[in-house]
Amino acid sequence: MKLKLNEEKPKEYGKVSFLSVPFHTQPITAIATCLKRNLVVTASKDKTIRVWTYQSNQSLMQLEICSTMYDDVAAMALHPSGNYLLASFANAV
Repeated sequence: MKLKLNEEKPKEYGKVSFLSVPFHTQPITAIATCLKRNLVVTASKDKTIRVWTYQSNQSLMQLEICSTMYDDVAAMALHPSGNYLLASFANAV
């Protein structure tokens, strides 16, 4: 499947807004984003990684995946395509 991307910058480019919906039950320890696929991935001390999709023109976020890990996530990196996520823990990657 081939996706066509709109590479024009949105009118709200660089705009920051605060979200009122809580992501996790504990503090967030890592965050990763993918602009090509409108993804935000968050990790928390509650030992979950959550994948969210967002629509910037409507300020909507929807939870797509929630996975519980065996330990706290120390850091994350999302591949630019949005297809791969690397998570590191205190003693493992």
